[in-house]
Amino acid sequence: MTDRRHLCYVLPEFDPDTDTHYAHTVRLLEALARHVELHVIVQHAPARPEVPGAHCVGVQTARRRPVRLLQLARLLLSARRHGCRAVYVHYSYSSAVVAAGAGRLRAGARHAAFQV
Repeated sequence: MTDRRHLCYVLPEFDPDTDTHYAHTVRLLEALARHVELHVIVQHAPARPEVPGAHCVGVQTARRRPVRLLQLARLLLSARRHGCRAVYVHYSYSSAVVAAGAGRLRAGARHAAFQV
């Protein structure tokens, strides 16, 4: 077990070939993984995402919304069991709500970025 800080980063979309701002996020995650134990949760991805240096990458596969929310909670709680107490949610209101609920259950820190 490393003494580096752990961070769980929830990303709504992962596609390294996209022309949206998410392409920059892919490079950010690679740089971030050099400084923290990075756990990445991806809500939508066309293929299995790879983040060099990340401790683990989880992808939501469920299609129905209630099941997706439960799957996200399970992934967040799994990251928490592996030492993640800080969760960063990138542009996803539903993920922020689930992360806040999971954080309250497990006394974790919650941080969210939203476009206003």
